[in-house]
Amino acid sequence: MSALLCVLGLFGFSLSLQAAWTVSETPSGQWIIRQDGHPVLQYNFHTVPVPSGVHGRYAVARSDYIHPLYGLHGEVLTMDYPKDHPHHRGIYWAWPEVMFQGKTNDLHALQGVFARPIRILKAKGGTDGAEIVALNVWKWENRIPIVRETVWIRVRGQGSSMRILDLQFQYEALQPGISLARRHTDLYGGLNLRLSSRREQRIVRHIGPVRFPAPECWAELIGIPPGGDQPVGLVILQHPANPEYPEDWIAYPDLNWLQPAFPAAGTRFDLIPHEPLILRYRLIVREGPALKIPYSRLFTEYIQDWQPLSELRKYQFGKPTVLLRKWEHLIDQCPPQDYPAAQTALLRLLRETSSPDLQRWICQRLQVVADAKAVPALIPMLRDPKVCGAACEVLEVLPGEEVNQILRKALPNLPPSCQPPVIRLLGIRRDTNAVSILSSLIQRQPHSVVSAAAIQALGRIGTRKAATILETLLQSQKLTPEQVHAALACAERLSQGTTSD
Repeated sequence: MSALLCVLGLFGFSLSLQAAWTVSETPSGQWIIRQDGHPVLQYNFHTVPVPSGVHGRYAVARSDYIHPLYGLHGEVLTMDYPKDHPHHRGIYWAWPEVMFQGKTNDLHALQGVFARPIRILKAKGGTDGAEIVALNVWKWENRIPIVRETVWIRVRGQGSSMRILDLQFQYEALQPGISLARRHTDLYGGLNLRLSSRREQRIVRHIGPVRFPAPECWAELIGIPPGGDQPVGLVILQHPANPEYPEDWIAYPDLNWLQPAFPAAGTRFDLIPHEPLILRYRLIVREGPALKIPYSRLFTEYIQDWQPLSELRKYQFGKPTVLLRKWEHLIDQCPPQDYPAAQTALLRLLRETSSPDLQRWICQRLQVVADAKAVPALIPMLRDPKVCGAACEVLEVLPGEEVNQILRKALPNLPPSCQPPVIRLLGIRRDTNAVSILSSLIQRQPHSVVSAAAIQALGRIGTRKAATILETLLQSQKLTPEQVHAALACAERLSQGTTSD
């Protein structure tokens, strides 16, 4: 039993745990999900012709959308071929600006680019829910395949007053030079919901403050649908793994329209071959004037199995940086109470990647949120010249003698190329207990980069013992700029009385 079903039970809802969910194909090639024989939704996989009485440029036969979506008592919650906007089609996923090789067509309004069916990959019912997986292709001018689209539709969890619909879309460019945008780049586009007319309609939209792993984000359109006698709500949740989460909420109340708009306003999203775009959403159909479960709990349930940052595991640097920017903003701006969760996610990603670029990026973010728990994961990085410096930058901001002790223990066993950054770190941390180790390194490796780093570190530490070592060096060999600078730094600290042995 899912956590959400448990919650429903706690609120006194009657649960239908052995419901019979079925998926069947109609003679026209559409697919209907039913629960206990009652229709839940129809996925229009094949073309739906223009009905009589609907005319105009935008009255175009279409496929690849959900209509009808039904309420818990059979109410029709969506609208298809409305006369005011005949291209609107229930729940559909399309963009008004699809650019290909410098030209723009309109998948949203069915002008010049169209989603065409390829095959149903999965159609399965059962006692826990039902699922449809479909493969479509976008055809430019109805001829050239430009995007492979895979659609997942999953329905489950009906109690006496709630039903859950999960949607996932994957877009893979088949040609270079494809980008997506909202109308004029700042209006509507993405997952579109044209709902049936409502009485007593109201719309709730929420994007919470920055938190890790994600600000809470939801919206709901509530009202009495045609044929209904009580309000029905359609809650929309965006998944935080979406690359530009949280997406803007766009509402047109006169059209019973509510959507999360993608991509961000004022931008175009490039679809790059071999780099799929994945978007996920949850729709919750519920009845009654008020939601009996807090929105925040619905949101928590939705993301409970998600591992933050997991979508970065295969990220290749040099590619579009929208994902990195999203996570940088969330981690850098989240409140201190979220630092432990952010650190846990970053360290998990650090264990899962072998990319030096991604490891360095992780270290940059750890500088914001890390505490002593990060040290065991950082110490092995000190042996790798590609990431040793990045690890040292994190260790620099972590307080405590325990960190110094670990660094002192690790230093003699590091490759020579990795010793200078750690030596400099001991100097920056002014580890007085490192003086003897630094002295021995100078003696064993004179006139080396290791020796130069150790001399500079002694100057920063600035104790009398460090001063004695530096004085001996000044008397025994030709002066180098590093030695002079270190001696002056040490003398300054001693004169200020800021250090002690």
